[in-house]
Amino acid sequence: FLNLLQGVREKGFYLLASTNRPEKIDERLLEPGRLSSIIHVPLPHFKDRFGVLQNHAKELPFKDEEDKESILKRIAEHTEGWTQRYLHQLCQEASRQCILLGVGGNIQQKTESSTVFRLKAEHFEKALDVLSPTINIKNLHEQDEGIRAFVSKQEKAVGFQSDS
Repeated sequence: FLNLLQGVREKGFYLLASTNRPEKIDERLLEPGRLSSIIHVPLPHFKDRFGVLQNHAKELPFKDEEDKESILKRIAEHTEGWTQRYLHQLCQEASRQCILLGVGGNIQQKTESSTVFRLKAEHFEKALDVLSPTINIKNLHEQDEGIRAFVSKQEKAVGFQSDS
């Protein structure tokens, strides 16, 4: 891999890589001249979480756009420290809750094919109740701090450009 990186910039290629385990990166990869920058992408803030939720809920059925925005803003406020992956899982779980509550918890119940279930705040709240115990927010913040410290150390040691 290191041999393949030789002269990559001169050939006009860009390498983009991502990890949440920077301590596992081979030190030789981080030697001067191999990479031009290293970037830390922090956990999403409110605005970012709201945008992620909007993206994942784009095709989901809500009463109307105003209701959708109101619900997603409220959920974004309650998901401090959640990653994109967990926010996606939250939308999926809210959809499952909508269907479960829509058919009265009886999965075997037949519904008309024209029945449309609408997502409501209660579905997201139920999804939060289901998922919150499985997400260790403290651990996510500790990992984020570890990554931030690693990036800072490498910037100082090797002289990377800082884009964070």
